[in-house]
Amino acid sequence: MIKKIIGNTTLVAVLASFAVFAGAGSAMAQGTSTESITVYAPYITHQKVPANGKGMVYSVLSMLGSVSYSDLDLSRTSDAKVLTARVGDTAKKLCDAIKKKYSDPAYVLVSSGDCVKTATNQSMEAVNLLISAYAKH
Repeated sequence: MIKKIIGNTTLVAVLASFAVFAGAGSAMAQGTSTESITVYAPYITHQKVPANGKGMVYSVLSMLGSVSYSDLDLSRTSDAKVLTARVGDTAKKLCDAIKKKYSDPAYVLVSSGDCVKTATNQSMEAVNLLISAYAKH
């Protein structure tokens, strides 16, 4: 998925938060074996040579991944740790895939943020909500 934006990196956080919470919310509402967390990996770049030759073209290159927790009992600390590890592993795989796919020198990273850390932290907001919800039952 490629989204073009010009000078508005706040949009990235909004999109990422929406993707994470939408994925977690639908999984909780379904309560089925398809329970999963959506991991959103953002990679903000600019193209060195814009197509029209004017201004700078910013891109948010992103990938989404799904982390299942249908086999876990999130009321157990050990299973909550397994889900946390899965989210981190998925974030790393997604960010590595983005870097590999968009390694062309035309794309230059402009975000000072760490893709893996950003994807993991944003996903952990939803994970922590799920763990809290399961702990109350």
